[in-house]
Amino acid sequence: MFYNCQDLSDLTINWSNFDTSRVTNMGGMFQNCSSLTELDLTDFDTSNSTSMFALFSGCSSLRSLDVSSFDTHEVVNMDSMFYDCEKLTSLDVSSFDTHEVTSMSSMFSSCFVLTDLDLSRFDTSEVVNMASEQKEKLIRFYKGTEGEEIVIKLVDLAENVLRTQKFRISGFLDP
Repeated sequence: MFYNCQDLSDLTINWSNFDTSRVTNMGGMFQNCSSLTELDLTDFDTSNSTSMFALFSGCSSLRSLDVSSFDTHEVVNMDSMFYDCEKLTSLDVSSFDTHEVTSMSSMFSSCFVLTDLDLSRFDTSEVVNMASEQKEKLIRFYKGTEGEEIVIKLVDLAENVLRTQKFRISGFLDP
């Protein structure tokens, strides 16, 4: 829909008048909107979406993104959803229902300054793919302007089977 709108810097739409209730594939909808700095999707209807693949991937200037009201109970693919959102410092995904999700590969990769992320309610019991670009079974998170890497391994690599089903990352370093 807005895919590759690289010069789009402002998007003001009354989403309550924009009917997306029947959309099942939202993949790439805002992908590569690299000049977009903020996006408020509080009235965006995602109730029938099954794919959010690369939904915001490449939104490298995005500093503010409100997805707190997303209904994700039908979503199975969240691959690269926030990939390369390198200016986001916080993201509220605490209401995401991830019990149907099977793939989260590179979901937060290249989010270099993302330091506020609460994944305590994520149910990853159905996830079979969390591979990063290096094809390891992990999710990569970054903190700091130098891009120091914090890695949270979520699988038993020896058996190549996902073991950890629920996790919490809040400020990345908090227990």
